[in-house]
Amino acid sequence: MARIGYAVASTLEQYLDGQLDRLKSDGCSLIRSAKVSCAGRDGSPELATIVELLRTGDELVLTRLDRLGRYTSKALTLIQKCEHRGAFVSFPGPHFPTCGEVGHVVPKVLGMVANMGRFSKERQREGIERAKAESIADAIVASGTLEPRPLLKSA
Repeated sequence: MARIGYAVASTLEQYLDGQLDRLKSDGCSLIRSAKVSCAGRDGSPELATIVELLRTGDELVLTRLDRLGRYTSKALTLIQKCEHRGAFVSFPGPHFPTCGEVGHVVPKVLGMVANMGRFSKERQREGIERAKAESIADAIVASGTLEPRPLLKSA
């Protein structure tokens, strides 16, 4: 039984650092990532590959429900695909796995109430804050007082 983490950003300009840190601290034995818009019909090829490789008892961990897709129906379809393979999906904050009676209800309720829009606004705000922090860091690097950070390679 493996805990497999998945981090995704919907644009090349977005950073995955926060998601990757969260998945590492949550004890994922394998972490995959992608920078791809999931708005299209096919979604993320990386996520599709992960789902196909899941085995009975495996856990797919994402930082938030909206990382599965922009629309509730897509998220629920992916959760069902994982369950058909004998695996389940969980989200560390707030923590809830999709297995069990309550686990089947929570994603549907969250999706209906939030309609994923609120989560998108939160990601946007986080991205703006990170960009501001990055520009301060870039100014420090330009002054020669700090080494530049290596670029993150997506899987």
